[in-house]
Amino acid sequence: MLDPGFTAGEPLAAVLPIASEVLEFEITSNRPDCLGLFGIAREVHAATGAPLNSPPWAEDLGSAGPVNDIEVVVECPDLCPRFTARVFEDVKIGPSPAWLKARLMAAGQRPISNVVDITNYAMLLTGQPLHAFDLDRVAGGKLTVRRARDQEQVQTLDGQTRTLDDQMVLIADADGPTSIAGVMGGARSEVADDTTRVLMEVATWDGPSIHRTSWRSASSRRLRTGSTSSFSPSRRCRLRWSRRG
Repeated sequence: MLDPGFTAGEPLAAVLPIASEVLEFEITSNRPDCLGLFGIAREVHAATGAPLNSPPWAEDLGSAGPVNDIEVVVECPDLCPRFTARVFEDVKIGPSPAWLKARLMAAGQRPISNVVDITNYAMLLTGQPLHAFDLDRVAGGKLTVRRARDQEQVQTLDGQTRTLDDQMVLIADADGPTSIAGVMGGARSEVADDTTRVLMEVATWDGPSIHRTSWRSASSRRLRTGSTSSFSPSRRCRLRWSRRG
């Protein structure tokens, strides 16, 4: 399983990325910009004068316009002022490389698959949550962002069936709710082993609306405090995004 060039008796931590120093920060609610690694780096730069690299989203800012094979309609722009997406074709689902798994575990995230892991990695890097849909499981080829109807239900990625109310925001396709906006994706459109087309979503949600939702996640922690609007609006997490709706 290991490279034959390694010497017998060499510490495993010296040849695999399984051990590294981890700094823990307690981020207060008034500093949501520090819920991503780049935000921390910016603070270190301001305090010490240490060099600061360009933002990780600076190279590919995206452009406005339709997205191939999917239509997005935002019915409540007051609660979702920005919804961006990009389609990836010929995707092969598999395990992430060891270095990515190690970094996620060091940050308290459980590795799942290459696509899911890169969304979590990008969130930890930038503070901006992402969500990956299996495009072929989006019924009707259309996503609608709208307020939930009272007592609507959706099965989330953790296997729980959640009952919604009209104070919550959801993303729906032709078959009904497919995720709770800014909180958790739905099981019906999740990325699976046989996924070949991925719709990657990055959106800005109304913080107070997310805060009123009682369920908590790594994404909702960032979104309800406004971290996704604390940097440049051109953020696209190293991917190129388009907007429709």
